[in-house]
Amino acid sequence: DLFQGFDVLELDYSDLDNALDETMTKAQDFLGINPAKLESSKVKQETRTLDKVIENYDELKKAFESSEFAHLF
Repeated sequence: DLFQGFDVLELDYSDLDNALDETMTKAQDFLGINPAKLESSKVKQETRTLDKVIENYDELKKAFESSEFAHLF
């Protein structure tokens, strides 16, 4: 493992979207810095659901249904 022996904080992009304040506090705590209120200028660019955006969505969903990535579909 590339990061073996190092402290690692895993963040999910959806956490930034759904719980920005909590996720930023978690990241700041991990870095050992005093938590500060942070704001994001992030704007969601795509509003359609994945099945409307990805041409072969059903095929991909079926291919990944038994994998660790099934929750992404």
